[in-house]
Amino acid sequence: MQNFKNFLLKEENNYFWPKEDIFDWATDQGGRVLKKYDVQSPHANGTVKDPIITNDGKLNCKQFAVSSFPECFPLHDNTNFRKFPCQFGHISESFFAGDCDLYSLKGAPISVARKFSVSNNKNITSLDYLPENAGKYILRGTSITSFHGINKIVKQINKTNDDFDNFVLPFSTKECLLGFFLIAGCNDIGYSSTAPDSELQRYSECIKAINIVGRHLREQGDMLECQEELITNGLNNYAKL
Repeated sequence: MQNFKNFLLKEENNYFWPKEDIFDWATDQGGRVLKKYDVQSPHANGTVKDPIITNDGKLNCKQFAVSSFPECFPLHDNTNFRKFPCQFGHISESFFAGDCDLYSLKGAPISVARKFSVSNNKNITSLDYLPENAGKYILRGTSITSFHGINKIVKQINKTNDDFDNFVLPFSTKECLLGFFLIAGCNDIGYSSTAPDSELQRYSECIKAINIVGRHLREQGDMLECQEELITNGLNNYAKL
């Protein structure tokens, strides 16, 4: 048993880069690191403001923005999927990693003061590793189908001056929207406002459910009343925690 535990711990430690490599990558100091992992610098086309590597190897920074540049992240094993090279800690502004071919959120920030976006990473199917708190979660274009237990993962919504919708949900959503009522500070959910009409028609049931829940959240309504309205409209799967 002890050997197996050691194996698991070793596997966990090997998932992320060593601390010195994370520092070189995040501060644009290390050509050797880029060559070693066959990645691009996140500074080449993105933004990494004021990165600091903590003693336990977490990467904190003011802002991280590398959307549409998956080459900044290493490949996962022998696949075409990307992964975070480190465990992010606290982001004091926003975190943007959309369109980066990510297959998992492992390593995502523990907390983000403002926006957290992993939009259009279609291989993300799980809520695992979402930040415990953020001002806004942009999940459109992922393949998450269920928000069961979302309130056990996300603890609160931070107050910001950003636009509405604390969560921008994907059209793949099929069930369990009531957990948003149990997240401190959550007062709205929505979907992509730029989706074409054909897509809006295709996912009309999902949109209807999101609109109902969003309205009740904005009005600070009762969760049970929202549940009853969902069921009355034949949206039983969405009327679950």
